[in-house]
Amino acid sequence: MKYYTLSNMRVNNKIGTGMIQKNSSVLNIKLFFLLIIIVLFILLIKLPLPWNESVNNAFTDLQFKLRGARQLSGEFVFVFIGDEDIKSLGGWPITRDYYWYASYMLDLLGAKVIGIDILFDQPDRDYPEYDNSLADIFKNTSKICLPGMFSEITESTDNDSSKHAGFLVGNNLTLPFKKLANSAAAIGFSNFGTDPVVREVPVIVKHKNCELASFGYQLAHLYLRGSEFKHYSIEKGELICQDSLPAAEKLTINSRGKIRLNHFGNINNLQTISFVDLLQSFEPQNNSLNFEDKIVLIAVTAPGIAKFAATPLCDALPATLIHATVAENIIKRNFLKTLPFQLNWLNLILLVILSHYIYRVKKRRLRLPAGIAVILIFWIYSFVFFKYFNTVVPIFYPSLAYFAAIAVLSGFYFFEIKTKEESKKGLLKQQINEKQQQLDEAKNNLELLQQQLAQKKDISDQTQRLAKEQNEEISKLEKQLSDLHAHMPAKSELVKHQFGDIVYSEQSKMAIVLDLVSKVSADDIPVFITGETGTGKEVIARSIHETSPRKEKPFVAINCGSLSETLLESELFGHEKGAFTGAQNRRKGRFEIANGGTIFLDEITETTPKFQTRLLRVLQEGNFERVGGEQTLHVNIRVIAATNKDIQTEINNNQFRSDLFYRLNGFPINLPPLRERKEDIPLLAEFFLKKYQHKSVTSFSDRVMEIFEKYKWSGNVRELENIVRRAALMAKSENRKIIRENDLPEEIIRQKPNVDYQSLEDQILEMLRSLKFSHAAISQTAKALGNRDRGTITEYFRGICFEHLANAEFDIHRATKTIAGTEEKKVIEKVQNKIEGYLNNIRSSLDSFEKEGTDSPIFKGLPRKYYIYLERVIGYLKS
Repeated sequence: MKYYTLSNMRVNNKIGTGMIQKNSSVLNIKLFFLLIIIVLFILLIKLPLPWNESVNNAFTDLQFKLRGARQLSGEFVFVFIGDEDIKSLGGWPITRDYYWYASYMLDLLGAKVIGIDILFDQPDRDYPEYDNSLADIFKNTSKICLPGMFSEITESTDNDSSKHAGFLVGNNLTLPFKKLANSAAAIGFSNFGTDPVVREVPVIVKHKNCELASFGYQLAHLYLRGSEFKHYSIEKGELICQDSLPAAEKLTINSRGKIRLNHFGNINNLQTISFVDLLQSFEPQNNSLNFEDKIVLIAVTAPGIAKFAATPLCDALPATLIHATVAENIIKRNFLKTLPFQLNWLNLILLVILSHYIYRVKKRRLRLPAGIAVILIFWIYSFVFFKYFNTVVPIFYPSLAYFAAIAVLSGFYFFEIKTKEESKKGLLKQQINEKQQQLDEAKNNLELLQQQLAQKKDISDQTQRLAKEQNEEISKLEKQLSDLHAHMPAKSELVKHQFGDIVYSEQSKMAIVLDLVSKVSADDIPVFITGETGTGKEVIARSIHETSPRKEKPFVAINCGSLSETLLESELFGHEKGAFTGAQNRRKGRFEIANGGTIFLDEITETTPKFQTRLLRVLQEGNFERVGGEQTLHVNIRVIAATNKDIQTEINNNQFRSDLFYRLNGFPINLPPLRERKEDIPLLAEFFLKKYQHKSVTSFSDRVMEIFEKYKWSGNVRELENIVRRAALMAKSENRKIIRENDLPEEIIRQKPNVDYQSLEDQILEMLRSLKFSHAAISQTAKALGNRDRGTITEYFRGICFEHLANAEFDIHRATKTIAGTEEKKVIEKVQNKIEGYLNNIRSSLDSFEKEGTDSPIFKGLPRKYYIYLERVIGYLKS
């Protein structure tokens, strides 16, 4: 049931056209912002900002840690000189004959390159013969690589335009003494630079207009090309260049002569042997030491003597193994490469574009998973390239650009939602204003007709018909208007009580029921619950159990009406194997399972007299046998039974044993139907709306709440729950926050309130409202309700006024509007005058109340149910 007028349709068309234009404009603005993000972050990548290198290093270190250590290539063997070796060989420095012997052994064992990472910068004055022997073995093997060292390595400051322009500059080179230097196959500098963590190292530097390679570079050069090419010689302690370095290995370095290292881990990730073990285990025929075609590195690892360096994978790695990493990276071509900046830009652009398409996904719940999936895929792709292709894919700026794009698009998304809501509010406000105008116009027309009727003694049929039609139109418009307004709960509705899933107000009959629950819970007395279908009998039974001493034990519920006698007996008492066809195993019954706890027998009146006889024995003695069994079992349980039938009628018709009833009816509890709990309906409706988490649907219209309060609710609370759940889905499908009349099932909208379910006070108030509380309204109401006494109607109305005053916390204006049931000022004034008259009578009789209490004249004739409200009014007036 939707109420649209021609003006509404025009407004909708205008809004629709405006929304299309607005959406197009918003899309262009979105794309403009995304373009700004792309350009901004591309500039950030390209510009030499001071933090760029630190950020990239941090993310590369993280990828190293995620990848973990790897094994250094099998071509490398590390011979370490530790504390124990130094002690065994007579202390530091160890004599050079040991190096001669080690070099001789390794040459015989087939080592391809021998790197001795010890700076022999001075001859041995005590044992010059050892230096001569060492120089001879170096010259004869042609596979020895020795280190040198610069005092410092600095940036290039000249305007060199040669092929090595941009390379770092090495200053004050310290070399091995001349005899050893000229005998070695290669010499390389051992400096790494000044960074606290070694990530990239110089492998070629400028030194006096020639190129000098690092120790690790020279190891790789010897391994790949042998010692045929030697581009330098030592004259008078100075290095004299004869030719440039070969170009083949230079392909691995960047424009500054550096290489980014692909670290392997620590000393545990390569083949090692101690120096003493090497010296002691030499036997030419022993093949257990495999040095064939290996690069063997000899270096000191003793603390205080050796030099250590930090890497992303190790806090203190012997410096020699950094040179081993350089050599391996060059030999295997597995050094780290950086993604070309053009591809880095492409990654950034693709991520920003994907963020745009994520927000175009129609199903909103898929947007967050899709957004997370995109960035995760990018990170995984970056890690895969790092691990398997030794390529660093920059993560920081593309990810930051992606999140910036997501943030911008989220801002637009929430702006669009807010705009749509404002548009809907604007349309709703316009509909409300139009309905209000139509209602005011109809009321004015009715007032004119009433004036005409008052002036004319003879009332024509046409005038009466017009007045009736106008009244019907007003009623229709009032309903439509109330269906547009969100229901604003009164203060009494805002104060709700909750006991588990039971929601009720302070004045509700459920408060009395729950008071009984609190009283009976601590005792084991049987409880018999009666009430119509859907009133919550099982909920009450569970509440009794959960507040009882048995709450840690099982609560077992069974519907006796859903099973045949045979199945019910097996279900409750269990059965032995073979007791009947299909009984393949022994099975425990519900009584046995509930031992120590509570069993709830719902629909107990649906059982047969024969079954009731057996049940009576179990309740009396606590003993029973499984179906088909002979063993007597004993249980200690509390029994709660329930029915939706008139139990006395069932007993009179011999459908239910009276002795069983007396056994079960230890503590009777009767649950009120929902039609007798009208004050709870708004609270329950709100509770069910929140229970099913319809976050976009937040309230009910005044019209819906009016229908709820007048409906008979044959299915009670369960029916209300299902209707609220259905109505919320209907409202959600139309993107509305308010549940309206057209969201309700047709049978509820069309069905008139059943008089059988309407209390006398409700009938009185409805009739008085229809008569607009005129002077003759009391007499006409008494006549319409079966020629009742006029005084009875007056006293009921007086009680209704007291009840509404108390519920409105003695706000006369609010109570008046609630009783009047209309916004019409004249009607509200009439009701307010009545209430003020009643209050003045009470003020004048306060002394008699002090003396006589409820025997005071102000209580005379008032229905007893309103005494409590009158006493509260008196208390308010006295305060």
